[in-house]
Amino acid sequence: MICTYLESNFILELAFAQEQNESCKAILALAESGTIKLVLSAFSFGECFETLGRRIKEKNVLQKQINTQTKQLERSQNYKRELQQLEDFTSLLVRINEEDQNRLDSILSRMIGVSEIIPLDKDVVQVANLYRKQFKLEAQDSIVFASIISHLKSSKPSKRCF
Repeated sequence: MICTYLESNFILELAFAQEQNESCKAILALAESGTIKLVLSAFSFGECFETLGRRIKEKNVLQKQINTQTKQLERSQNYKRELQQLEDFTSLLVRINEEDQNRLDSILSRMIGVSEIIPLDKDVVQVANLYRKQFKLEAQDSIVFASIISHLKSSKPSKRCF
């Protein structure tokens, strides 16, 4: 069986229905059928929650700004019809946040069911710090990289891909 290493962007592609969504769906289906084995760093799950939280906050800030401006514009008779479009947009932002959260929860449940999760321990964090400096990686990327290298060394899968 092919040991397929993934990181948070794979999950986010699925959860947010981004450009590579269809390819990711196919890979997940292969794992669910038992054709391949998915392996992810535990840290990748945390990255997904952080990304979702940041997106929700950004939309909430935008929604508040639009609401503030809408209240000001409501005082004018000139923009009544256009203001409905702004209200529709802010409603869309709320709906997107809810749908993104639900999709992420669903994808994570599916992923947990078919994945091996590499634990984040002190050894991985220490090596990640070395990789961060050696390869000039972002901290998050160095943790995922160190997790995968640790797993490769301990499990020695005969077939693997990233």
